[in-house]
Amino acid sequence: MVRRLHLGGVVALEQNIASLSQIRGVNRSVARVVARRGFPAFIAVDQEGGVVRRVHLGVTQFPAFMSAGAADDTALTRRTSRISAAEMRGLGFDVMLAPVADVSVGDRDAVVGSRAAGGRPGLVARHVVAAIEGIEAAGVLPVVKHFSGHGSLEVDSHRALPMQRRPMHELRATDLVPFAAAIRAQAPAVMTGHIAVRVLDADVPRSPIVCSPETSIRRAVHRGRATPPIGAGSGEWGMDARAGGCCGLVAVGYGRRHLVSGERTITSCGGGCLERSTRRFSASWSRLRS
Repeated sequence: MVRRLHLGGVVALEQNIASLSQIRGVNRSVARVVARRGFPAFIAVDQEGGVVRRVHLGVTQFPAFMSAGAADDTALTRRTSRISAAEMRGLGFDVMLAPVADVSVGDRDAVVGSRAAGGRPGLVARHVVAAIEGIEAAGVLPVVKHFSGHGSLEVDSHRALPMQRRPMHELRATDLVPFAAAIRAQAPAVMTGHIAVRVLDADVPRSPIVCSPETSIRRAVHRGRATPPIGAGSGEWGMDARAGGCCGLVAVGYGRRHLVSGERTITSCGGGCLERSTRRFSASWSRLRS
């Protein structure tokens, strides 16, 4: 599949991992096949700690990110993030789908909960940046999520489409604060959430991550409405699809510390939409370059 669909990366889910030796061997095989195309593979894993962990045996089981916010010790957050990332790198992973940059509203938060560092934007921002630094110190790429912030939504996006109705000035003061801090810290990648953001596109009553090149966030970025408030510079937009056969966007920044290959990276996709996504992404990338 890597050769036929020109994949640049994969994401390991819990059901893919039978043992440490098995996943290490699979990752080594993927890396070897992709390397023949002249660039390294992006081999990712969701290892946040707490309730979201894909690797259970043989690695340190860190608590949820909210414990980092409760301790409010950025040096500790940096150190634990580095240790976790180093363990993942030892298994052949070079991308961690963490840290979570959502700002939780507490009991009304439908899905993020303890995965967030807390409910205060400044506190969350501090620990997101510390986690980024720790993960990168282990030689792994962190992916900040879930843009534009899922912690203030009362609908579980695994079951229905949440609608973010906050005006832009509120988003800038709350949900976007950790993402702005992450981007200023040269975070290499940002994962979007399954969220419809009303202020970015009021006339689209569907998720901005459906399989379409004309999505809410993509259009907002092209119009210059989404990037300035969060401090984003130039970047690449790739397709990511891991829930419901839909396709999201991952922004890969051009930070000095990050190697960005000449080929675009597209992760594996369910629901039969990968080939459509690949064609659409290639066309979109060509338009962006021109």
